[in-house]
Amino acid sequence: MMQFNNLEVAFSDKSNSDLNRAHLLFKTISSPVLSKLLTSVVKICLWLKLPITPIIKATVFKHFCGGTTIKNSQKVMDKLWESHIGTILDYSAEGKKSEEDFNHVMEETIRTILKSKKEESIPFSVFKFTGLCSFSLLEKMSSDSVLTKKEEVEKGLFLSRIELEKLHTRKITNDGLEVGLSFESGVKLHDGDILDAGSVLILVKQTPEKIIRVRFKNDDFSSNLSVLVGHVIGNRHRPISINDDHSISFPIHDDSELELFHKLFQDTDEHLILDIEETIFVPNETMNVHEH
Repeated sequence: MMQFNNLEVAFSDKSNSDLNRAHLLFKTISSPVLSKLLTSVVKICLWLKLPITPIIKATVFKHFCGGTTIKNSQKVMDKLWESHIGTILDYSAEGKKSEEDFNHVMEETIRTILKSKKEESIPFSVFKFTGLCSFSLLEKMSSDSVLTKKEEVEKGLFLSRIELEKLHTRKITNDGLEVGLSFESGVKLHDGDILDAGSVLILVKQTPEKIIRVRFKNDDFSSNLSVLVGHVIGNRHRPISINDDHSISFPIHDDSELELFHKLFQDTDEHLILDIEETIFVPNETMNVHEH
């Protein structure tokens, strides 16, 4: 049976100085007046550019943080893991304003995710949205306000679904970096993949495309009707995605194809609802074909 009241065991990996520092720190934090006063003093010292960083690192930072980079946090991670205590890599940088800062936070966040994928001692990843974009942008998004064209742009490599499947391609990222890609047969990119270009990490984003979504009226998912729908779409050499709501999606080239497919489905059209949508289309692996 696990015992939680044995403090000697619970804090066996801590020295007396560690415990005394923690006790003083939490006693200070528990006092609202003292906590507010010290926060103001720190802000003034930072504004005056006084050398207080070593004091912060030796007290608050040392207790709550493992390091300033993934590399110099490794020692703390290894020590915790000796007691089977996991670590969460949280790059706590927020309140920035420049695109350069946001991109730096994004790239460091991606590194923490890649690190956690390889390390048993890091069970999952976290990040702060406030470190990836401005407070004002998040406020506009939360209130569903209209974004400017500049606010809609995200750093990354934007590729169509067809381009994602190519073995060789050359594209330019939205911030002007030219990227040449070459893969072995059987390898293809996916939306959300990360490309490591050495000095920079590039986020792959699939561009939305027009699709027709076929829904079944009155939830009529009979096998005969489903086979007929699949047969018509297959004859047009279109990849298919079967969605969680049992609807069927497939890509189109332009809006005029909606009328075409209504005619192709004329024998079953009364049982179907066809709509055009613009979305990121991902075909089911066994239903991907070479399109005409």
